[in-house]
Amino acid sequence: MEDLRSLVTKPIGLGTANIQPYLNGLMSKRILHAALDAGISYFDTSPRYGLSQKFLGDHLPKNDHTIIATKVGLDPIKTSAVSIIGDQLKSKIKKPFRGLKSKSKGERLVPVNPSKIYPFDSFLNSIENSLRLLNRETLDVLHIHEPENIINLEELLDWVDMKRRAGLVRYRGLAIHRLGSNLLSASFDSDIIWQFSWNHRDLFAEKCITPIIFGTGRVLFHDEQPVNNLSALIQGIPRAIVLTQTTTPNNLQWVHDL
Repeated sequence: MEDLRSLVTKPIGLGTANIQPYLNGLMSKRILHAALDAGISYFDTSPRYGLSQKFLGDHLPKNDHTIIATKVGLDPIKTSAVSIIGDQLKSKIKKPFRGLKSKSKGERLVPVNPSKIYPFDSFLNSIENSLRLLNRETLDVLHIHEPENIINLEELLDWVDMKRRAGLVRYRGLAIHRLGSNLLSASFDSDIIWQFSWNHRDLFAEKCITPIIFGTGRVLFHDEQPVNNLSALIQGIPRAIVLTQTTTPNNLQWVHDL
């Protein structure tokens, strides 16, 4: 299978969790156009991200140069826009206190125990809905969202592989938020696209053909330290695509030079 990284024009991808409903339609379009103008061709979305899938389907050019990654696994009804906004508000409240925590404790490295079983029909409904909203005949990348919570993960990956062979999915992946025992103990095929935070790079960066890294370069600045860190990250893992979330088009201007 062709390396996903070779299909994209920049080592930066645009995460769209902030686009619709957090940003209005005009600002969402400005950010999308700024990303395209900067040469970004990889876009990450999810049924959990409000109207993000529909927004990309309506406004992203439909051609061979844009890659869209979407997800299955989290119930979009139970994780509605209201709950997402609640999570965002909690994050803002906690943000001033994050620097007071000791980084040596490794809070995010605490394994979680899988507790959910997903039926195949819910995955199929999600795939069909994503294809309709994204206005695509094939999903470029289909991640299982937060697979650390899923008991029947390997069965679901096999099922997604069937859909890949049927032409509905090009690449299958795992979009990880925390470490789960099922991720650490199971043996996965090498073609799986791993999406994970920068904190987990040593565990997952060598497991797949294209690591997708989030949680760093969250907002891209032109002349401040985050850009330097991001450049070092890209050089350290040359096959990686780094996801950024931004709320202003100006933060994407420097991507032209990558």
